[in-house]
Amino acid sequence: HLKNPYSVLIQLVELLKQGSKYRFFCPNYDFPYEPHFGKWLFSRKDRAFYLQKSRARSNLIYTDEIFGLHASLNFLTLRRLKNSVKNKDIRLEPNRNALYEVLNRSNYDLELGERHPIITKITRVLCWLKLHHLAKLVPSNFQPIMDVEASFSRT
Repeated sequence: HLKNPYSVLIQLVELLKQGSKYRFFCPNYDFPYEPHFGKWLFSRKDRAFYLQKSRARSNLIYTDEIFGLHASLNFLTLRRLKNSVKNKDIRLEPNRNALYEVLNRSNYDLELGERHPIITKITRVLCWLKLHHLAKLVPSNFQPIMDVEASFSRT
């Protein structure tokens, strides 16, 4: 929820001591789902999936908070993040198992289950059938979430 998250990430990483890492976890808008509002996204602009303000309705968010929250979203994508640090001495390490870990989490995280009841029911069935392991095969760029470690690779 920053005005320019890509430049903020670069500034944060440049402040790290040698060998330190900055880790962040957020939605990846190369996947057409908006977890704050629990909506599937189908419009695409500026190389990311977007949720129109008029569709930002959720029973989980008070009406007066909807537009403020929507205005603060950045619609980050892992692909744009990688491009933003391309010519910098910054190393990004996406967690390839992030989706798998979230699917596992749905089995015991009651709050996650309340926010996304249908998805949670589906993931619990996938876990019960042991099919959630297939999530490890999904490339990081196409997972619904980003779990990334960033470090400054000084020479």
